[in-house]
Amino acid sequence: MSIRRFGILLSLFISALFVVTSFVYAIPASYQRCDAGVSCILGEYVFSDDGYTPVTTDGYCQITITDPSDVVQVNSASMSDKNDGWYYYTVNYSTEGLYRTAICCDVGGSGQKCIDKSFVVGTTLDTLPQKIWSYTGSALDTAGNAVSKVWDYATRSLTTRQIGTSTDEYIAGVSSSSTVSQVANADDQGTIKFNIELIRQATFDFAGFADAGSSTSTLVDAELSEFPDDHWNNSEVLMLTGSNAGDKKIVCDFDRTSYSISLCSGFDNPIAEGDKFIISHDRKLINSIWTWSSRTLTSLSGVASDIWSYATRSLTTRQIGVDEYLPGVTSSSTVDQVASESGLSTLSDTIGTSSDATSTDTLFGRINKINADLDTLNTIDTKLDALDVVVDALRASQ
Repeated sequence: MSIRRFGILLSLFISALFVVTSFVYAIPASYQRCDAGVSCILGEYVFSDDGYTPVTTDGYCQITITDPSDVVQVNSASMSDKNDGWYYYTVNYSTEGLYRTAICCDVGGSGQKCIDKSFVVGTTLDTLPQKIWSYTGSALDTAGNAVSKVWDYATRSLTTRQIGTSTDEYIAGVSSSSTVSQVANADDQGTIKFNIELIRQATFDFAGFADAGSSTSTLVDAELSEFPDDHWNNSEVLMLTGSNAGDKKIVCDFDRTSYSISLCSGFDNPIAEGDKFIISHDRKLINSIWTWSSRTLTSLSGVASDIWSYATRSLTTRQIGVDEYLPGVTSSSTVDQVASESGLSTLSDTIGTSSDATSTDTLFGRINKINADLDTLNTIDTKLDALDVVVDALRASQ
């Protein structure tokens, strides 16, 4: 047979196929999935042999369904149709598994054709997250309580002295698995959890996303509801995204019920829903230092006035301390002459020199002690500035 004759015969064969086939299907790539006990629609577009003209004849297609136990559930039932050529059938099965399904169109006609429309009853992507979180055997029901679930889990290893599953793996100094109170009883475990939370709150910032209802002077975030009223007062809010990115404001008040933060001064632009922010404890520490009720220094610029206005200072009278007077003075009564000429040398010893050590019991020694304390305060202030630079760098890297 020549190549030309073979080609003609092949063309005729293909043409005959198109003539015999009076319609075409839109074939899916994989089995459809349906949730158990939920109504599910099986459908298929049917077109004429030109591939785009829809077939809209009522009762043109039929469906047959066999369940996973090989029992025929639907036998050649007529499918409903739409004006665009879509034929469909609604099912609702509780038993999970593969349901073998065939759709046949133009049944009994010259162009009868059937396709596989099998489907699977089981979990779909729409209900998968819900089934994961609501599964009765799961230990974690929400992402927000992961910490409590870990520590409160009934069979965790930290309730005994044994670290792992090996029978000879115990805490150092413990040689048996018998119960001992030194390891950690329930009360101690609660204290440990509390202390860890205190450390976290004292050393870590809170990061979150603003909720709807925020404004230029109010920040709302439902996740803040876990903290008590006024917890964030005097802290600093740094906006990481949005129209206020990079700006900082001080917290004047925090209300747990409405999980809202009131700022002492508003941002230039309203805080939008979804804007990311950080609450920093650095500013709160500085505020606590200067608002401490028993401090003797009100400000760095007021050192001199604080010294001279201090209520119990000794330089307002001739008496230095208890039973301790200036040279030549033997009583606390008012006198015109504080010290006699013979007592000036003793007075000089009491005053001392500018080089006196801070531990020397002289006037200059005490002044030097004050200066040393001021240097310490300045060092703390410098370290706080350095800490602020590090925190800003960490925030910028997030």
